Amino acid sequence: MIAIPVPNTDRSLLTIEELRAAAGVPADDTSQDARLIIVGDFVSAVITSACTLIKDGAVPPNLRLETIHETWRNRRRQQSLILSRLPVVEIMSVTELGAELDPTDFAVDQGMLTRLYNGNSRGWWGEPLGGEIVAIYSAGYEEVPADLKYAAMRFVQVETAQGGRDPLLKMKRIEGVSEYQWWVDPTRESIIPSDVVNILQMGGYINRIGSFA
Repeated sequence: MIAIPVPNTDRSLLTIEELRAAAGVPADDTSQDARLIIVGDFVSAVITSACTLIKDGAVPPNLRLETIHETWRNRRRQQSLILSRLPVVEIMSVTELGAELDPTDFAVDQGMLTRLYNGNSRGWWGEPLGGEIVAIYSAGYEEVPADLKYAAMRFVQVETAQGGRDPLLKMKRIEGVSEYQWWVDPTRESIIPSDVVNILQMGGYINRIGSFA
């Protein structure tokens, strides 16, 4: 379970300058900024959702830097715990059964939080002792990586190229009474362009959610 006491209100993957570049708008042309910001917010939200981040209730998930409070309860003894948000930037504190650990008593590697004793893996206490393990850490991107920006820009290019046209609308007839028909591609599983999905997968941005039993 995670909690985000102070959510980062900036969820944008692209600056307004990058949005203009992706849409083919001159750098000094601000006339389309309002529309581009809407498109950019949509693209950032959809990409973030595709990365399957665990969220704090109604707080929208975010790929940008945030401070996370993550709690594990009623766990069987296990060697490592998987942190829900990546990349981990800093571990502020780890508490086991109410006692805050010294930084030498745990280690983090690729999102795996391991309990140490004298430098060796000891495993985290769980049942029957009960109690909680709580980690407070910062995770996410303060600066958006180049490949993640490129994925967002490719998505913006597709959205702006459509120019508001519904790509699934195959017929529109107005003869006294309007008639619309939509064609649905049975092979299409996502509104995200396939090359954008490939970039997210190759970059490791799609979160692996799970835990060790």
